Amino acid sequence: MNFVYCDASLINARAGHYVSICRAVANEVKSRGINTLILAHQQIESELAKELGATPFFACNPNQRFSEDPLCGWLLDFHHNSQSMTQDLARINGLGSTDILWYDTSLQAQFMALITWAQTTFTPSTCPHIFVAFNEYPGVVPTRNSDGDGEVISWEVRHLPSILYRFASTQLQDAFREKFHLITGDFSHALAYKYLIGRPVLEAPHFFKTKKNCDLRKIQPSMTIGFLGVQRPHHGFQYVPEIVKNILAFNNSAKVIVHDSGGRMPQVVNEIRFLSHNEPRLELITSGMEGESEWNALLERCDLLVFPYDQASYSTSISGISVEAVIRGIPQVATANTGTSQMLSKYGMPGVVYDDTKPIVDSVVLAIEDVLINYEEYALRAYRASELWASKNGPDKLVDFVLSLVSK
Repeated sequence: MNFVYCDASLINARAGHYVSICRAVANEVKSRGINTLILAHQQIESELAKELGATPFFACNPNQRFSEDPLCGWLLDFHHNSQSMTQDLARINGLGSTDILWYDTSLQAQFMALITWAQTTFTPSTCPHIFVAFNEYPGVVPTRNSDGDGEVISWEVRHLPSILYRFASTQLQDAFREKFHLITGDFSHALAYKYLIGRPVLEAPHFFKTKKNCDLRKIQPSMTIGFLGVQRPHHGFQYVPEIVKNILAFNNSAKVIVHDSGGRMPQVVNEIRFLSHNEPRLELITSGMEGESEWNALLERCDLLVFPYDQASYSTSISGISVEAVIRGIPQVATANTGTSQMLSKYGMPGVVYDDTKPIVDSVVLAIEDVLINYEEYALRAYRASELWASKNGPDKLVDFVLSLVSK
């Protein structure tokens, strides 16, 4: 058996979870003695390529826009990207019916390219097993019943290019359907993508490594509160300066770490930098975490992680860093009625969710106060959540899941 791991978003260490997923999945597959090939973007940084054992390959960056047409640029981008990806996939040789090709974090164009490539290169009997992992914001928002986190009763498309998932799906011939395995890492995403694609999307075990013997966190003389990741408007980064001011005002001993590896909101970063000049308890980090150990060390410094994310954008999505908080037994604050809040409920509520229909800054600050005041309780919940997570998830369980589908 051969295992080909593909992700054209693998370009540099700042690629965040693209890199984390590759490390987790590919290393687990290699550990089982399966011949593994990792295909990344052709401009992948040499050090990252060396670390991952990746081959520079794909010409097109899925996250790059090419057309500036104000009406149909998104459709022209889809056409360009799917054609480019199909041409690159055609250069892969030697795959057969027992092999696996995994494409991670597929967007619409990549899904279309995989279908086109498979149906023009193979017959149904010679086609490899193709795993398509959907990890990005699906672009649809559910309307739920009156329970808030209850059953979905309808969907609204908020991101027009998302309809192209359905278009691509209609091109998949019935004879090839059993060779395409559509997966995602959480239940909310599975529902959203099932609606978009029009066929089942399986909820797979999550790829994140579990942390063995997670420590029960204790109250510290100075509690450290973290806002970490690639900061964007839908991550609520515009609210962080005011939240930080309030935290430092009501708690004389708390420390705050603000980390931004994206550089997409320089005005907000500069505002936080100005605050940090006069406040030694505020630390601003604007570099990407260059390796797994550096990122893990940053997570471990935090006693509480805060995610003031936009409810609509995350209604069916889970923050990857929120998942890492669960794994490490770190209490957290998150937005209600999101994929993240559903995950926290599933794992015993190791933190506080706030209602974003009320003033955001006040709601987040009150939630932070709640966790800090009742820290022992939330730390215990977080510890138990990490144990429960480890029993259900991890690279080993994900690869077991994949191989079980192939062997059917």
